[in-house]
Amino acid sequence: MAVNPTDISLNAVTRKLGSPLYEQVRQGLRELILTNFKDGDRFFTERELIARLKVSQPTVRRAMAELVNEGTLVRGVGKGTFVRKRTKELSVGVITPDVDSSVIFSSIRTISASCARRDYSLHLYYLRHGQSIPDFCKSLHRAPLEERFIIHGASIEESWAIYNELDSRGYRTVLLGGPIPGYPGNSVQEDVTEGVHIAINHLLSLNHRRILFLINEPKEIATISRRLVSIQEFIREKNLTEARIVDCNLPVWQNSFAAAYGKMAEIWAANPRPTAICPVSGAGTWGVLRFLTERQIRVPDEVSLFSFDDLPGGEMVYPSLTALASHPEQVETAMDILWSDNPHPQLVSIPLKLAARESTGPVPPSAA
Repeated sequence: MAVNPTDISLNAVTRKLGSPLYEQVRQGLRELILTNFKDGDRFFTERELIARLKVSQPTVRRAMAELVNEGTLVRGVGKGTFVRKRTKELSVGVITPDVDSSVIFSSIRTISASCARRDYSLHLYYLRHGQSIPDFCKSLHRAPLEERFIIHGASIEESWAIYNELDSRGYRTVLLGGPIPGYPGNSVQEDVTEGVHIAINHLLSLNHRRILFLINEPKEIATISRRLVSIQEFIREKNLTEARIVDCNLPVWQNSFAAAYGKMAEIWAANPRPTAICPVSGAGTWGVLRFLTERQIRVPDEVSLFSFDDLPGGEMVYPSLTALASHPEQVETAMDILWSDNPHPQLVSIPLKLAARESTGPVPPSAA
């Protein structure tokens, strides 16, 4: 049964208005459409909105024009304005930095498989180094009802700017990855703090105390920032006086594999050497493993190696890499939120699990 516009209160929209600006009206009406209208329902006329919202005609006219441009409303000549919620093709856009990241590639593969199961098309949008967010968003051509976006791998500042720009254009988004304090949009994040506890407790159970945490990624990335804070907090909590944090001070957009590999000469020359090494990303773990393998340093007989990312292939190399594995529900939960019409931001934390393999073992007797 079609909704009768006269039966719907506009109080919720009115409360959103700090001043009669078209953008505030547009966002309020969009939320109203998502929660109260079905595809094909007749929408309010300009006159009804002006009278009930107490705003000017230019404000209402521009807000409605924007909703028409983004595909939320359709004008029928001589018939009125109608809600449109159906499209021929539904698309998921993944917005990610244009960097060589195994973590990002692995996530894209998982998102692609989920899209195939749901019969969604997948489009990748790469943010280039130095590109402004408004310029980047000019490459988006599908209507908000046709395409929704997953933001993944960008820095905290970039993620926030992308969200603000897309939200102002009527697009629904989900941030996938680490937590950003105060982030106003939908977010599906790994339980980074619990993951750090799992990693350190696993090494403590093997009697490691000289644990080296290698910060081989830019700290501007939300997941890395949270991991670093959690590591610092847990070191203090457990009074791990022999644990160390070594920061590569890697700038954004630089190679994290090379950063870890290049830092290892300094780390291995230290006295005493660490008995366990934990880079903060999977790429760093591969860099450390390469350094150790080239020098015939045996893992875990001489040093244990722990990966915070369970990258593809980690279980097939020798020694296979002990890692934190993402829960498969992470992407599925993000997809569910992405294609729901719940107007309220959702924050979901997904637990991580330990994949204990060959690269971690007891402290070598010579280092005990």
